[in-house]
Amino acid sequence: MQQRFFSAWFKQILVLAISLVIANNLCAQEDTTSSDGLFLAARKAAFDQKDYAKAKTYCYKALSISPNYADIRIFLGRIYTWTDNYDSAKICFETVLATKPENEDANIAYTDLEYWNNHYDKALKVCNA
Repeated sequence: MQQRFFSAWFKQILVLAISLVIANNLCAQEDTTSSDGLFLAARKAAFDQKDYAKAKTYCYKALSISPNYADIRIFLGRIYTWTDNYDSAKICFETVLATKPENEDANIAYTDLEYWNNHYDKALKVCNA
């Protein structure tokens, strides 16, 4: 009787453990079907994994879904800045600012780019805009 009790108890614990592992894996999966999910995946790839190539891929995919999503384009510009692709970064920031000149995040990111590259006059001009 004691052996049957242990066997039933062990099976219940095993089923619970497997269920927890499956639930954890489901929660850990990223939503890479929506712009927001891709944006979050890009941020995770860039900040947690330092995988800028993967982050850019997520940004490209997100922008193909939502081309006017300013936050994603600004983040892509930041990634370009961090990886020394300054011309591409400028294009990202200027694209956002062409449609929304008051976008504070784009102006700050563009100012940072110019300042970090010792283009102080240009940084001041962007900042004052």
